[in-house]
Amino acid sequence: FFSGTLWQLFATTAPAISIGLVYNKATSGGIGVTEMLISEGFCAIAYCIFGGQPLAVMRSTGPLYSYVKILSNWTTENFPLDFLPFYMYTGIWLGAFLILYSLTEASMLIKYCGRYTEEILALMVSVVFIFSATYNLAERIDSQYDLSFVCLFMGTFGTSRLFNSIRKSRLMKAGARVFLADLAPAISITLLSAFSYAVPSKSNTITRTPMSDVGTPFATTTGRPWLIDGSSVPWRDILFCAVPGFLVSLLFMIEANVGMLLTCRPEMKLRKGSPYLHLDTLISGILVVVCSLFGLPWCMVSLPHSPMNAQMLADTEEDEEGNVIILKARENRWPGLISHIGMLLLVGFASSWIALIPVGVAFGFLLYMGIESLSDNDLFERFQLFFTDPSMYPPNHYVRFVKVGIIHRFTVIQLLCFAVLWLVHDNFYSDALDDLLVPVSMFFPLVLAGMIPFRIFILPKMIPKMDLEMLTSVDEHSIAKLFY
Repeated sequence: FFSGTLWQLFATTAPAISIGLVYNKATSGGIGVTEMLISEGFCAIAYCIFGGQPLAVMRSTGPLYSYVKILSNWTTENFPLDFLPFYMYTGIWLGAFLILYSLTEASMLIKYCGRYTEEILALMVSVVFIFSATYNLAERIDSQYDLSFVCLFMGTFGTSRLFNSIRKSRLMKAGARVFLADLAPAISITLLSAFSYAVPSKSNTITRTPMSDVGTPFATTTGRPWLIDGSSVPWRDILFCAVPGFLVSLLFMIEANVGMLLTCRPEMKLRKGSPYLHLDTLISGILVVVCSLFGLPWCMVSLPHSPMNAQMLADTEEDEEGNVIILKARENRWPGLISHIGMLLLVGFASSWIALIPVGVAFGFLLYMGIESLSDNDLFERFQLFFTDPSMYPPNHYVRFVKVGIIHRFTVIQLLCFAVLWLVHDNFYSDALDDLLVPVSMFFPLVLAGMIPFRIFILPKMIPKMDLEMLTSVDEHSIAKLFY
């Protein structure tokens, strides 16, 4: 119970600070680290009390950040109004669509979303984090060659990787290794933040995490009022916000429901039985509306934190291959509730501590998140087979039973689908596409949803059925690691 509570506190707070920084930059300060921490804390507490699956973890994710960034750029360039009112009305429409989906039991359609689509979405999450981190690193080097930023950036990345690798070390007992590996985010951020003060004459020149300087608890990052004023938005624009609201609802349904199903898969040995997808979709819709009214980031059931939380609270053992086997599940709402109350107390009464974290440290951890999630993606593993000696191929199920040529063909098709998704998501190749009434990049959730019928109806005509089933079958030990 104690280790699960401590793990959830640090495993959610550290990524929230990093993602809050990219939100802060994408929205010009409208949504920052303070708003991110408050949103995740509030949504998680509400979900722990009312949600159908107590082990699920509510967070703001990489794809949601990408969509908010696209929405911010679109409203800034095409409308003479602030971003936050548009964000509010888009969120209200998003919440309305989620409530409608819950009432019509639309979550049942998630059964058609197989591993083919999940791996592409997971790769997109990894690339978004890696691109955001490296872009900020390159920008800082190009603009002022900030050596302290580079050192803290690479130091945080390397330290996080080092402590995470302790999990597979032969040193210390297994419990101590797992404890240190689980706390890798907190340890690396604390160590490098302390290191930034090693040279007192230079510490004042280091850019640190922007927090509210109003001086009152729970104040917004910029000091703006909490409640968003949407009275200046014309009714036509309010109706038009239904378009991005619907598109992001598709992304929300795919990612959140996949996270819920992986948390409730049979090997978790949960006693509650099937997940309450419709109830949780209803609660998520209500929380999205509330967050939108106050300019807070939207949150959903996240990966990999939700299935990892179920594993952290369970009694486990390792088999001969080193895979974790769950013996007994512990379905408890208290760890999530206590850890997120701690998060709210941290941002409310210890925000000055968060403000000590250098920006370079936060972006270095963002790179770690992207690389770490990439290393556990089967799509990336199959991509590496193109450059691997066949005698060194990993002994997994599809390598043993599927011809190498078919594996490569399947991987190429999947990479092409990802390329289409990324080109729509980040249309850097044509400025004209950004000048349309609705930018093409806003339709990337529709492209992601379109991969489900592609997998069902078109892919079987390109890959033999038995081989396709083998390549897309669920590996119960690794699928929960696909997302970060």
